[in-house]
Amino acid sequence: MRDRPVEAARWIAVVVVVAVVSAVGACRRKEPSTPPVATPGLTLNHDKAPLGSPVDVTYRFVVANDARFDQDYRVMVHVVDTDEEMIFNFDHNPAVPTSQWKPGQTI
Repeated sequence: MRDRPVEAARWIAVVVVVAVVSAVGACRRKEPSTPPVATPGLTLNHDKAPLGSPVDVTYRFVVANDARFDQDYRVMVHVVDTDEEMIFNFDHNPAVPTSQWKPGQTI
């Protein structure tokens, strides 16, 4: 009779473990199944620059061969420091609106 609480506790522990494992599996974020519509790249006018000095950044987008844009999107640029804290952001419209981007084109 004294073993019943111990046995019940074991079953409760098993049920809790199964529930947690099931919940973790169900909540896992799945990778997107669609490839990106454009691959970004950038070039800087300096390899190194003193703190506070200007640096020119040129963005480049290689549009995927099967990409289609039906509206204009914004470019989001977020610069982070070595601790991954955002120090600068510049969200803007690209020079060529995305609705005018053609498959295979480099913008």
